[in-house]
Amino acid sequence: MSTTGRPRAEASGRWDLLRRLGRWLFQLRGSPEAIALGVAIGVFVAFTPTAGVQALVALLLATLLGANRPAAVAPVFLTNPLTALPAFTLTYRAGLLLVPGPSLGEARELLVQLVASLTAEGFLDVPAQFRSLFLMGREVFLVLLVGGALVGGALAVPAYGATLWAVRRHRKSLARKGRHARHLFRRRNGRNPPRQTKRGRAGGGG
Repeated sequence: MSTTGRPRAEASGRWDLLRRLGRWLFQLRGSPEAIALGVAIGVFVAFTPTAGVQALVALLLATLLGANRPAAVAPVFLTNPLTALPAFTLTYRAGLLLVPGPSLGEARELLVQLVASLTAEGFLDVPAQFRSLFLMGREVFLVLLVGGALVGGALAVPAYGATLWAVRRHRKSLARKGRHARHLFRRRNGRNPPRQTKRGRAGGGG
């Protein structure tokens, strides 16, 4: 029971987290376009090797591009101690398609050491993060940077579209509910009588 119950509990926890993130996103102020652009910026930055300053980079880009700043900051935490190694491995593999550098097999040990160093130092210790990144060597860092831009850009596009659709749909649903509530309120208070009543009154007067 515990073996089968654990995956279900983990899946339920992930869905609960996604629902809470969705509710938070829908409560943000700003246009749907600005919120969607913020999410896209955050997703893009999350895959770049800028650990320690990712939130600052996302804030700067969001300010320059007129995007929603809170929406831009939240996705950068996609890169965290649990996801850093798979993310760096993916971006390094992508970067090798455009930039020459050590093979993934040669660089993997460096990536493992990097993630261990970032985790030990803390993802918010900016000077230590930069020191760890540059100790990898310029070639490895450049491959990660190019690969991060490729992967982040590829994921930012659907993130923008999905967020724009979801926010617009949510706001349209709220608008419909608001119109329906106002209509019921007016009917209950006699402020918006049915047209048949008006016609009846006009006929009785004639």
